[in-house]
Amino acid sequence: MRFLLILLFLSVNSSIFSQNDTILKSDTNSTKLLIDKTDSIASLFANMQSDHNFFGYSQPDSNSTKLILFSIYTNQVKDNPHHCKYGAHYSDTSLEKKHLKFICYSKNYGQFKLMENKKEIAVIYFKNQNFKFDE
Repeated sequence: MRFLLILLFLSVNSSIFSQNDTILKSDTNSTKLLIDKTDSIASLFANMQSDHNFFGYSQPDSNSTKLILFSIYTNQVKDNPHHCKYGAHYSDTSLEKKHLKFICYSKNYGQFKLMENKKEIAVIYFKNQNFKFDE
């Protein structure tokens, strides 16, 4: 009987550890702008199981003007309630003919150019936690 209780305990604990490992792995795959190392073009890697919303700012400061929003929440995207100059989006595909290109780091932010037809439209800053380079 004692042996069966120990096996049951070990079985339950290994299941918990397995779930925690899955949670940690999915957290590292959270929604971010994924930057291609060859051309510095950013694409939105969206994990639909991960809640996300993040802004792009006019300066490397979250108190500056919000220029763009990427969010999973309809109430933050529909009708652009934050009045972001370049809109509120579920993904980068709705940017139409525009794309984001990483330029450099600036404080705790990354500096990006919003481009259209090879022409710079705006400079936008995203917090470092909202982007990563493709591996």
